[in-house]
Amino acid sequence: MNRQKLFQIRKDYVNNFWNYKMIYFDRFNYKKLENIMYIRRSGRSDNKNYNDCIIMFDTETSKKKPRQVCENHVVAFTVSIRAFDKNLVTLWGKRPDDLVTCLKRIHEAMAGDHTIFYCHNLSYDYTFIRKFLFREFGTPIKALNVKPHMPILMIFENGIILKDSLILAQKSLERWANDLDVEHKKAVGSWDYEKIRNQTSRMSAQEKHYIENDTLAGVECIQKTMDGLKKRIYSLPYTATGIVREGFLEIGKKNHAHEMFSKISPDFEVYEMLEKVFHGGYTHANRYMIEQTIDEEVTCFDFVSSYPFVILSEKFPCRKFKPWHDCDATYIIKQADNYAFIFKLILYKFELRHKHEPMPMLQFYKMENAINCIIDNGRVLQGDYAEIHLTEQDLIIFLDQYVAEGYKCVNVYYSEKEYLPRWFTDYVYDLFKQKTCLKGGDPVEYALAKARL
Repeated sequence: MNRQKLFQIRKDYVNNFWNYKMIYFDRFNYKKLENIMYIRRSGRSDNKNYNDCIIMFDTETSKKKPRQVCENHVVAFTVSIRAFDKNLVTLWGKRPDDLVTCLKRIHEAMAGDHTIFYCHNLSYDYTFIRKFLFREFGTPIKALNVKPHMPILMIFENGIILKDSLILAQKSLERWANDLDVEHKKAVGSWDYEKIRNQTSRMSAQEKHYIENDTLAGVECIQKTMDGLKKRIYSLPYTATGIVREGFLEIGKKNHAHEMFSKISPDFEVYEMLEKVFHGGYTHANRYMIEQTIDEEVTCFDFVSSYPFVILSEKFPCRKFKPWHDCDATYIIKQADNYAFIFKLILYKFELRHKHEPMPMLQFYKMENAINCIIDNGRVLQGDYAEIHLTEQDLIIFLDQYVAEGYKCVNVYYSEKEYLPRWFTDYVYDLFKQKTCLKGGDPVEYALAKARL
């Protein structure tokens, strides 16, 4: 019997005779999972296969004391399984070691070599279950972390693979489920996070409904994402950037993108400086409006698709960074339209130009050799001495916000600015057009178009 016919027989069986339910993990008949098929990864020589199902697990934790900063512990978990375009079962329990046992039983019940388990914000749940995972499965034979202790992929020798769905979705589970309009949404408000629980606490029907919907929404979101991208469970990208990477690689090959990158890629010293000048977005609370209720009308404005606009309209450093002599800030500002700069700014006796500046730009954690700095929630208001790595764009903001008795730019590097290549800007514009045209239409297509942009 060919695989396609066998797949249809098993799908018909599951649809006709397998009724979904939520059940305690130790009471489930894991032999039923033998009906799930496995698929081989085409074009690979290792002949490995993957169980053709979507699985997500999640934990719920509780503090030991109310309204205090203290250690959390796991008090509940769920594991939802979806296959043949249908939710099959949600298994639940209360202890982290039972969760690991549940994952092991699921994997061993199916015929495939590998089983992929998703978790939304894996790095959080990993904190509570890592000791139990390592004790049962050994240390991972492969792992991918975005930061220390923040895994997005873990592969164990027994074939169990853990993946993070948060870094793929780039949004909360609640928003992901709403954006993709899946059947089950996150049951917001059904779980009291201030309630003190332990692993012997009885759960109400409302609380069970909450933990059940978390993983059901997750597997349904992955199914819609997978179908929209025309992927299999083994080929879904690890991250949201992976969604756009394939399309960009294709157009980049035609336009010699790799050769262009090789010409401008920085050496190690410059790369370290580029890491230091990366500050992220400027987001900060107004320190003059803390713990206040504002009764009057509050308004805001938004610039539609600001990032794509900047990519299309502004110049960027398009040559290798080269060393330049030490200079003052005025020189860099005069050249800012045509040249990009990275440098260390040395400050002496500096302070905010206006005391009521709501969002000071200088971040204390980015400073070196800081002396007598006055800080507000991580932002520097004034100081006697500091060193910080900046770009010419940061310098423009700094001179607008601060005054100093003395400052100097040292260890300066520069690069010529140009508009980005037309083939690249046309690609970005096309993504923007696709997203705009799909707004209000199919929620999955719109969500994927937005992710690509």
